[in-house]
Amino acid sequence: MEISQVIEVLRMVAVMPRAKGASDLLGLVDYRGTVVPLLDLALRVGLPRRAPGLDSKIVVVATRSGPLGLVVDEIAGLVSPAAGEYHRRGALPVSELTRASTLVAGALRLSERLVPVLEPDRLLFDDERAKATAPSPGTRRRRPRRAGPQEAP
Repeated sequence: MEISQVIEVLRMVAVMPRAKGASDLLGLVDYRGTVVPLLDLALRVGLPRRAPGLDSKIVVVATRSGPLGLVVDEIAGLVSPAAGEYHRRGALPVSELTRASTLVAGALRLSERLVPVLEPDRLLFDDERAKATAPSPGTRRRRPRRAGPQEAP
């Protein structure tokens, strides 16, 4: 994904698990006071599951519907593509894309490898976000206390 879409990279934190939802939706995390869905990026793109550990990272990315946390094993580095190295999604042969082809905005050709560039807005659908952030059954939202009438001195 483009660096402009990355808000912050965090160490692994406690995750509030969700009872239902996609298997790659790990749960929710508190990111600076905002409840953020946490997605296992490897599973979402069709790779085998690896249990997140203390060495795992959370990449918080900006999407149209709010921040999204992505669990990754490592961050290998940043790449500034030279002219002609980046190919938009429509310009790529279908045979060169993986199962994650619906999730990519394009790809970078680095040496002999084709590296997909993910589109964060395609990683979590609005209905998945709504289910992930909805209160669990049995939980109640607290109403703010109302202040009583002021007493005259």
